[in-house]
Amino acid sequence: MDWAQYLKLPHEEYNCLTFIDKICKDQNFVIKGLDIMTKYYESHKSSWGNFIKEESIDNFIKLNNSTLVTVKDITEFDIILFSIKNVRPQHFGLYIGLNKFIHHRKYFKIDELDSEWRDRIKYIIRWKNI
Repeated sequence: MDWAQYLKLPHEEYNCLTFIDKICKDQNFVIKGLDIMTKYYESHKSSWGNFIKEESIDNFIKLNNSTLVTVKDITEFDIILFSIKNVRPQHFGLYIGLNKFIHHRKYFKIDELDSEWRDRIKYIIRWKNI
């Protein structure tokens, strides 16, 4: 898959959630519940980290018939939730393989899942049956 095509999108039109949603929709995948989190994010940006709680993750997992996986089991299209400023996840990325993930943080980028990012991983969700 040509992941670089997503780096050319107008970054002002997306956040980390809507970006993942766009990629998945382009691949004809539907992630249930992402729209609810996106709407909450748009209206509560300052308290976003308070929204993502264990119950929210559990509900998302149940809604999508998903499972939590570890870094050693990560595969393409797994969603990575990162803790940036505190214990709760506040940032989402999508694993694209070869130890890389794509995400939106002021602009679109592909980063290595190196120790800096690995230390920030809170959850990895396999929402898509491969």
